[in-house]
Amino acid sequence: MVSTAKKLTLESITEELTKLPSVPDVILKLSQMLENPDVTADELGQVIQLDPQLTAQMLRASNSAYYALPREISSMKEAVAILGQKALKAQVYAILSHKMLNRQIAGYGLAKGDLWNSALTGAVYAKKIATLYDFKESDTAFTVAVLRDIGKLILHEYVGDVFKDLEAQALESKQGFDEAERQLLGFSHSELGEVIGKKWNFPERMIYAIRYHHKPSDMKEKVSDDVYQLLGIVHLADALCMMLGHGMGNDGLLYAIDLDYLNAHGFNIDANTLQELMLHLHACQGEVKTLNESIK
Repeated sequence: MVSTAKKLTLESITEELTKLPSVPDVILKLSQMLENPDVTADELGQVIQLDPQLTAQMLRASNSAYYALPREISSMKEAVAILGQKALKAQVYAILSHKMLNRQIAGYGLAKGDLWNSALTGAVYAKKIATLYDFKESDTAFTVAVLRDIGKLILHEYVGDVFKDLEAQALESKQGFDEAERQLLGFSHSELGEVIGKKWNFPERMIYAIRYHHKPSDMKEKVSDDVYQLLGIVHLADALCMMLGHGMGNDGLLYAIDLDYLNAHGFNIDANTLQELMLHLHACQGEVKTLNESIK
């Protein structure tokens, strides 16, 4: 089994991207439009209404208790005007992620719904952590976190056969499951997530965070302070999601927090800070449930 896995390359497995569920053109168009700060509510509303199912999902989510708006929203133009582009973008990616991730990921020991629940929980955690650290792009942190493990959609078909070898490698190296994937297979689910992000034209800052969310210290590119912070937030949300036991699967117990990176970028993490963060995040479970129900 191991020898078969070693024949895989990131290039060859990229061909498997055709197995991913198709992404509606409207969602891809919206994701690009929402990166433009000058796009108008009318323009966004016109595109969203081209997909009746997406329109219904977004209106339902916008009117859910998660947003706690003072009045009911009846059009996407209203939703854009009241919630703002950043919140709507997070909503679009959450709906996209539900379409992608709500399935069995057997290679990682995840039943149907586990990867989606982990994605959504980590996203809510990332938004909360961003708020606690006064990071202005909290909705961007949500968006990236909900997509952080998208590479598992393809790679899980291969790691199941070599899981015992990956586990042994991770325990021996004490560097975590992501690094074990890289050492045994030649690449990790995070690297495959980067390929998917580029294929779908995700913004560069999102691609960096998906690629390096397990070990931010591996990022050698020079980026803005906001990107360094975004990556740290997504990494911390992912780690705490695992520590609190939400959809962790086979690799959950083999996750190391990159304290060097976090503390180099102003997070000041120690045992007391982690405990306080976990209390804050545990209190977010109601938000996760409410948002999950609105998206489903």
